[in-house]
Amino acid sequence: MRPIDVERDHIESLIEEKQSEGAADSTINMYLRGWRAFFNWLHNEGFIVDNPMANVKLIKAEKRVIQTFSKAQVKRLLDTPNRTTFTGYRDYVLMLLLLDTGVRITEAEGIRTTDIDWANHTIKVFGKGRKERFVPFQGTLEKHLREYISIRGVLPHDFLFVNIDDGPLKKRTMQQEIAKYGAAAGIKDVRVSPHTFRHTFAKFYVMNGGDPFSLQKILGHTSLEIVRVYVNLFGTDIAKQHRKFSPLEHLEDGD
Repeated sequence: MRPIDVERDHIESLIEEKQSEGAADSTINMYLRGWRAFFNWLHNEGFIVDNPMANVKLIKAEKRVIQTFSKAQVKRLLDTPNRTTFTGYRDYVLMLLLLDTGVRITEAEGIRTTDIDWANHTIKVFGKGRKERFVPFQGTLEKHLREYISIRGVLPHDFLFVNIDDGPLKKRTMQQEIAKYGAAAGIKDVRVSPHTFRHTFAKFYVMNGGDPFSLQKILGHTSLEIVRVYVNLFGTDIAKQHRKFSPLEHLEDGD
């Protein structure tokens, strides 16, 4: 992407991406300072008219919050696309994929039909640095993936998600479509983006009893730092789960 094409939304998406990867606030601020100096110079020299870094503030650790969807919001989002159209059903399947696997939008963009291992219920994705990993998926997503691929048909390429001209669907379009559904669903208190789906996947994974180590592997993180953030943020929900499943509290239950 050329510097002249960079908009504030791109900067905000990059910040969210760095946060989802577990980058420290100090590291993100280092990037922001570098970007600010670069774009300020371009703007001052007249190479760009609008400065995408204008009014973009540094991250404050004490104010850092990871936003997630509630179950009700997820249902509203999934109910919004017109599934009788190709693009509507495609976007519905894309949101199902993000919710069931927690993949990054750049990873979803690169998925090919040949990356799907139907027998083992896994999808091969390429994360940062082209690091390969396999993410699991379950029956509901399998059903809709198979239906979508049958509608997609045979094409000269094997990219999973395509546009109406049968070309590979780009991440920017994916982001725009998801934001559009968020507006149509009337969701205003949470940023409707692919990264929010990723955070929501992690939240519900933890709430439903998933362990941090498998979550780290599924999300493709190199450390447990961001996973610890999820655990700390959703500690109240975990406490509720603990009350339901505490071995000590259920010691007197039948075998």
